[in-house]
Amino acid sequence: MRNLGGGRCLALINTLLDKRMDLHLERLQNPSPGGVKLRRIGWPANDWRRWRRAGREPKLARTRQLALIVRRQAEVMALSDVFLTLTVVFLGCVGWPQ
Repeated sequence: MRNLGGGRCLALINTLLDKRMDLHLERLQNPSPGGVKLRRIGWPANDWRRWRRAGREPKLARTRQLALIVRRQAEVMALSDVFLTLTVVFLGCVGWPQ
C-alpha cells in the first residue's frame, strides 16, 4: 500500500512539473514590450563567422541557441515551483518548527 501512495505522489509531482514548465515556457516566449536584441544577451559578433565555417546558418543557430536558453530557464523556474510546493506540503504535514 505504501508503494501505491508513493506512485501517486510521483505522478502528482511529475504532472505539476509538466504544467509549470508549460506555463513558464509560455510566459518566457511572449515578446517583451521593447523587444530583445540578440546582441544584448552577450553573443560576440565573431559567432557569425564561426557558425558559417561550421556549415550552419548563423541566424538559425542563434535562434536555436536562444530557444535552448529559454527552455533551460523555464525548467529551472518549474523545478523551483515544485520544490516550493513540496516544502509547503511537508511543513503542512509535520507542522511549523518552533
